[in-house]
Amino acid sequence: MNSAVSSSAQLWLKRLGWNSLWLLLARVGAQGLMILLSVVLARRLGANGFGQYAFMASAVALGNVFTTFGTDAWLIREVARSRQALSPSLSMALAIQLAFSLLWIGVMWLGVGMVWPDESETARAVQLYSLALLPLALYGVCSAALRGYERMDIFLWLSLAGAFINLAGVVIFVRPASNILVAAGVLLACQVAAAGLAFALCLAYVPGFAFAGRLSTAALRQILRTVWPLALLSVLALIAQRLAVLLLPALASDEVTGQFAVAQRLVEASKLGHYAVLGALFPAAMGLGARPDPATASLWRASIVGLTALSFVMALVVTAFAPAWVAWLYGDSFAPASAGAQVLIWTLVPYSVNAHLSLELVARSRDRDVAFGTGVSVMLLAVLLTAWAPRWGLLGAGWAAVLAEVVLTAALVWLHSRNPLQFA
Repeated sequence: MNSAVSSSAQLWLKRLGWNSLWLLLARVGAQGLMILLSVVLARRLGANGFGQYAFMASAVALGNVFTTFGTDAWLIREVARSRQALSPSLSMALAIQLAFSLLWIGVMWLGVGMVWPDESETARAVQLYSLALLPLALYGVCSAALRGYERMDIFLWLSLAGAFINLAGVVIFVRPASNILVAAGVLLACQVAAAGLAFALCLAYVPGFAFAGRLSTAALRQILRTVWPLALLSVLALIAQRLAVLLLPALASDEVTGQFAVAQRLVEASKLGHYAVLGALFPAAMGLGARPDPATASLWRASIVGLTALSFVMALVVTAFAPAWVAWLYGDSFAPASAGAQVLIWTLVPYSVNAHLSLELVARSRDRDVAFGTGVSVMLLAVLLTAWAPRWGLLGAGWAAVLAEVVLTAALVWLHSRNPLQFA
């Protein structure tokens, strides 16, 4: 009996290890291709054009998090429980996402028209690319079905293929003389192609995958009540990440926005090691809701100390080599971005702490605490950007982001101390 249990546990750990590996490779590979995409766009659009792209992409990324509304996590749980793709669940998740997508598209079309009444190139590009939320809804539901059915290997190839489609489309069709409107059209077509690929892979690899069944209004309301806290947290987290890019066109200029976006890309690339470690630790984090054993406690504490120390070293390295890296990747026209990267990289140190604390608190069903801390940080960031960006430009925005990250860490440490985790 003990042998059978041991064998079962070993199989479970093996499957868990492979699933974690596929997810990590998907994140790292897709991020790498997206960095290449930003390099190509920056070189072909220039600082002003890349600033317009950064604003457009941030607006749609924020919309995508809002329109997903936490249904991806809910769908993964539903599919994993039944070990099959339930058509009503798939249909309800897609219906919710499409409905919110249409709402967000309408808001963006009206809002952009009010901000840019002269129908500028940026306004038309944002309006056009906002339509990508519709294929992104299908892509999100399909990728959630793959993860729920534990086809992480197929999810890896989908992530890589989706990022490659975007990169290939830009390389082929966005020329140095192109404007942001051309880039928006190309990226929209790429999102449609990626969604079609996701749908085809689910039909091939997820048993019973289909959008069918009668939609229940009561069931839809129940789903919305279940997922809204995670949806709020996701939206706040993305606002914290994208707020500077969204505000800088109005507070400074498109050029400053483009320089900041390049600096931010360099910092995001520095977080790939964090994503890998935190992804591997995710199963352990899900066990933090009760009273974890001493081995889990030791692993958890060591990971916080190790990643914080690594972040400090990486911050020193980026501070020293940012000018050379920015010039090599993006060209001399983006040289000012290196100063922004030298400031912005210091968000990495407090991020190492608050990423752990956020994961632990969410695992313990304290997502509202994380949302509160993130909300405080976002409000402070908005105030600091409004005060500092018009006066000090790129450096003011960078220091605003650093201080907001420090305040988020302090808030999460305080919230954690009110009810610390008790280890067995």
